[in-house]
Amino acid sequence: MEYAKVIDFPLGKSANRQKRTSDRLNTGKTSRVYSRGGKLWDDFYYLGERVRERSGIDDTRGNRELLRKKLDLIVTRIDNQIFEFGRSFPHSKKVEHFTRLEGRTFRKEPTDILFKDYLEKWWAEMQPGMSKSHARDYTSILKTNLLPYFGGLTFSELRPVLMKKFLLHLHAKATSKGTPLSPKRIHNTMIPLRVIVKDACGE
Repeated sequence: MEYAKVIDFPLGKSANRQKRTSDRLNTGKTSRVYSRGGKLWDDFYYLGERVRERSGIDDTRGNRELLRKKLDLIVTRIDNQIFEFGRSFPHSKKVEHFTRLEGRTFRKEPTDILFKDYLEKWWAEMQPGMSKSHARDYTSILKTNLLPYFGGLTFSELRPVLMKKFLLHLHAKATSKGTPLSPKRIHNTMIPLRVIVKDACGE
């Protein structure tokens, strides 16, 4: 059986310089800053688990040093048992996981909750208790009006001025027969929207 051989290729000056800077930043540390795809990442251990988080900032010498300082502060807070994962990484996919491990109650901020994501959860809970006709009407409203207009927005973006724009949008909208939406249809469309927003804000 033949085994693959590892061949070392000489690095260019820029690559050598980047490697030396990275080694210097991480020497003697229990965590590290590293580069992947031109962006900088954090790599550390928390509550017995390895954590790798993308910073989103470009890999430059200045940014590497800034991220190294931030990571040192994180490690210090972890050592002193005052670190809160969600404060440092609010948009991480692991924020809910670590928040629960910390013994805290997890609650997303309005800026982190997409309307379409909340609607999916809300509808799964509400639909079983509705009559068939009621569920059919809501399904039509959600799919034809609410999701297309609000689906990609977060709840922090659902301000009064946007609601007024949505009302104007409904008044200007036509049915499949080319006639304007009736006042009753517009009213019925606003009912689930108000309930969804109220329920989301009450969580």
